Parts: sequence; C-alpha cells; structure tokens
Amino acid sequence: MDNQSGTTQNGDNSQSSSPVQISPPINTPAAEPATAQQLQKVEQQMSGFERATLSWAKAAVIISCIAAVFVCAQWWEMHAGGKDTNALAEAAKKQAEKADTISESMKQAVQQLTATATATQKQVGAAQDSVKAIQRQMRQDQRAWLTPTCETKATLRDGQPIGQLCYYTNTGKTPAKRIKAQFMMKIVREDDVGMFDYPKKVVTRSDVNALFPPQREPLGIYLYVPDRYPEQVLYTDPTKTLFLNGTIMFMVYGEITYNDIFGIRHWIHYCTTTYAPITHLTKPRISKACSDYNDTDDQ
Repeated sequence: MDNQSGTTQNGDNSQSSSPVQISPPINTPAAEPATAQQLQKVEQQMSGFERATLSWAKAAVIISCIAAVFVCAQWWEMHAGGKDTNALAEAAKKQAEKADTISESMKQAVQQLTATATATQKQVGAAQDSVKAIQRQMRQDQRAWLTPTCETKATLRDGQPIGQLCYYTNTGKTPAKRIKAQFMMKIVREDDVGMFDYPKKVVTRSDVNALFPPQREPLGIYLYVPDRYPEQVLYTDPTKTLFLNGTIMFMVYGEITYNDIFGIRHWIHYCTTTYAPITHLTKPRISKACSDYNDTDDQ
C-alpha cells in the first residue's frame, strides 16, 4: 500500500513540476526529405544483390550521360567539319578551275612557241639553203674548169700511125690540182657494145699536180694493136678500106678527175668520133652513144 501511495506521489510530483526544456544541438543537420528517408529505409531493407544492381544502374545512367555528351560533341564536330569540308571543296573547285585556266593558257603558249619554233626552224633552214646556194655559186664562179678538146679529125696518113691530138685546158679562174686523165682510141663498129672501157695497156694517161688558167695539157692519143702494146695500128689496107666504106669508125674517149681549190673532186667524160667523109655512112647509134658519154659533175 505504501508503495502504491509512493508511486502516486511521485506521479503527482511529476505532473506538478514544469517540463524540462532541452535545446537542440547547434550543428544538427537539417531534416532529410521524406523521399530520401524512404529511399534510405528501402536500401536498408534490400539484399546485397539488389543493392549491387542498383549501383550498376546508377553507373549505367552516368555512362549513358557521358556517352550522350560524347555523341553531342561528335555531332557538333561533324557539323562544323562538314562546313569546313564544304568550304574546302569550294576552294578546291576554284583552285581546279584556276589550274584549268592556267593549263589552257600554258597549252596555248606551248602551241604558240611550237609554231614560232617551227617558223624559226624553217627560216633557219631557208637561210642555210640560201647560204649554201651562195657558196655553191661562188665556188662555181671561182673554181677550176677543165675542158677537153681534140682536133677535128684523127690523123690519117697512108702508112702512118693512126692517132689524134687532144688537150685539156683550165678555163676556170683558179688552179686545178691533182689531175688524173686517161684517154683511149679504138676502132668501133655499129654492133659494138661496151665501148667505153679502159684496158690498162692501151690507155694514154696524164698526171698533173696543178694546172693554172689558162694553161692546157696536150695528149697524143694513138691506136694500138690489141694485145701487142705498144705496137701502133698503121693507116693501111685493110683498115683504110674498112674506114672509107663506113664499116668502121675511129673513136677517142676519156675521163679526167681533179680537185678545185675548195677541195672538191670533179670529173668529166669526153668523147669524139672520126668517120668517113660521106654523111650517109655515119653510124647513128655510135654517134648517140658518144654524145651521151659527154658529161660532167654538177658541183
């Protein structure tokens, strides 16, 4: 009973005494939002696997955000790069057009230079030809000219050797040098072939080192017996009879080579015939062959 009354007294004392004022701590954190408190309670109630899954989800969200930022940056760079590429393409196009213009100009310049070079080359060629023509004309005007001549007819005296006196004369303006002449006299018939040969043993030769104008060199040319050189043919029968009736003719032909003062080698062929003094007995083929043999170089 005493206990009960004591208790009651204590209770009365507690009710009658003023409540104790407790001041909160100075640095007490602000109360968290209910959502955060609920999330914390939920996390405390989760198992380890669920918490790990939540952590991976958070990481995935963060990575996705980073990837999105990276993609946006890439897009911006590509967008800016596309503008730069267009600018570069336009610049390249302009450069290509300029290059084409320059190339066309260079092509035209090359064509013009080629045409000029061709024209110049033709002019140079024409000038060179003109110089050569002048030089040739000057050489021809100043060079030596050897002219062979023979007496009108062969020497025909009864019982005497058959022969003919010939000359070659320098009719030019400068000396002829290193002259080599060979002449021959032979009996020819209308049907003869190979008339202009030079057998060594029956040829009359003349070698002169220099011949000044208007000098001339004589050549006594005789008819020799074939294969019996130096035996000469005499004007006796039957040779005299064959000549007078027109069966045979006497032909003198020769060749002269020489140098002019310019070092150019020249040549001249000469031919003449002696036939019976009856015009209808002249041998046309022989006369034409002899006339055609007369020739010289054109330098």
